Amino acid sequence: MARVSKEPLRMFSVNIKKARVLAGLQPFFDDIITTGGKKTIGITQEIVFDLLSDAQGITRKEFEKKISKAMEKAIKPPNMKKFNQEIENAIKKNQNQFKSLISLFKNIKIAKSRVLLEQSVVIGVTALEVFCQDITISAISQNKFIEKRFYKEIKKNFNYEKLIKMNYASKKAIGMTVVSTYSCFDIDELKTHFRRLTGVFCLVDLDHETELKRIMAYRNVIVHQGGIVDYEFKRKIKDATIKIGEPVPINLPMVENWLKIIDEIAEKINEKVRGTKETTPGVPVS
Repeated sequence: MARVSKEPLRMFSVNIKKARVLAGLQPFFDDIITTGGKKTIGITQEIVFDLLSDAQGITRKEFEKKISKAMEKAIKPPNMKKFNQEIENAIKKNQNQFKSLISLFKNIKIAKSRVLLEQSVVIGVTALEVFCQDITISAISQNKFIEKRFYKEIKKNFNYEKLIKMNYASKKAIGMTVVSTYSCFDIDELKTHFRRLTGVFCLVDLDHETELKRIMAYRNVIVHQGGIVDYEFKRKIKDATIKIGEPVPINLPMVENWLKIIDEIAEKINEKVRGTKETTPGVPVS
């Protein structure tokens, strides 16, 4: 069994949770754009009122009545002349901030129902990329028999700059050298890399591989094309309903499923790397 640090999987779990939280915020963001946050505020208010009324041992109706009376007593009619002057002063003082807000709301149609979901996909794929790099470096750093499987790449590409970058930690620098020889965004290269590292010829099942290719295509068009469908994306997706020049179709259930798949792939990779044996038939050493 290969010695591998638990840190890569732990950090991956942190990053994939961030992606899930970001995706989950999209409905609240939509509500803020479309209704000014009425639904979101309503949900929050319901939760707070229920908690506070329970804490005081009174009914919800009694609590609302109590709050209403307290607010009537506390709030006094404002001096309108003074109030209007304060508003005017605040606007002048924060003119630049208001300009920024106006600029933001001019592009709000682009952001609606998309921005958080798109970034969630990017974060999810990046989490997988970093995990693949980290677990490779960890496995090579701690296992001489795994390091030897990449002898040719290390001999050809290892250099002083990589050693400096890894703060003179030679084992980690060797691992980084191996990581630089493949692309996580190319599924075939990813499969070949982990086949050599673990000796296992099947990285993930066919359904997961198909979905991972779709996720990568989405990630690439979001990062490189601003989420607007181009010819390359349409060629990879092969979906007649998707039109070039339009935003890529994306929704919360789709993203939640993709993050689940990314999570399962990372778990499977972790399992296979940890299960790597010193001698694996059919795996080249040099």
